[in-house]
Amino acid sequence: MSVFTAYPYSRGSIHITGPEIDDRLDFTTGFFSDPLGVDIKKHVWVYKMQREILRRMKTCRGELPGAHPTFAPGSTAAYRPRDQ
Repeated sequence: MSVFTAYPYSRGSIHITGPEIDDRLDFTTGFFSDPLGVDIKKHVWVYKMQREILRRMKTCRGELPGAHPTFAPGSTAAYRPRDQ
């Protein structure tokens, strides 16, 4: 699964800078540039929802140790293998 916004509030731009085919483009992606942060809020909400949906699927086998950040051993955020 992945998260994306089909209709983002953020806007980028692309402009030509000269008449030649190899003239550099003036290109700005505009990712997450909306002033109210709506795009980021949508991404966070959808990420949390998809994570919960995946965790409840019968095929879910838990987190991958290699993809999990390293935390102190006593931390509640540390990786713990799922009981089989």
